[in-house]
Amino acid sequence: MLWELLARWRHGAASHAAVEPSSREQGIGLSVLVLAVLFGVIIATGIVVGAIVARWPHVDVASPAGATRALADDLQRWRVTRQIIRRRLDPSRVTGLALTAAAALVTVGAGLFGLLLYEVRTNTGVVRLDGSIAHWAAENETDVST
Repeated sequence: MLWELLARWRHGAASHAAVEPSSREQGIGLSVLVLAVLFGVIIATGIVVGAIVARWPHVDVASPAGATRALADDLQRWRVTRQIIRRRLDPSRVTGLALTAAAALVTVGAGLFGLLLYEVRTNTGVVRLDGSIAHWAAENETDVST
């Protein structure tokens, strides 16, 4: 139906003959539709974030002070638990934990990168799977997919 309306608009309102769009026109129309939906989501997200900031303009979401204070108030009855929480929220310990997590992440990333390099050199694993997917895609290509 959309293609018929586009065809009528393109050939003038007097033309009522059904004109089938080419695969290129369908691809362009689909791209425009995807971009319109994407821009709609972006605008809606901006409106929601703007409304939240307008409602609570002085809230600093990056500051842990409010959460720490609320947690300390809730745990005031349990002294041992409060002490454990304070020790865990100590900036030097949190920094050490973040550094350890980052080092672990870098180590795992380097290991995965090395594994990928090994698979590229030996043409195994994910490289062989990627080759078979590329071969299938080349055999089943259409004007819209390329």
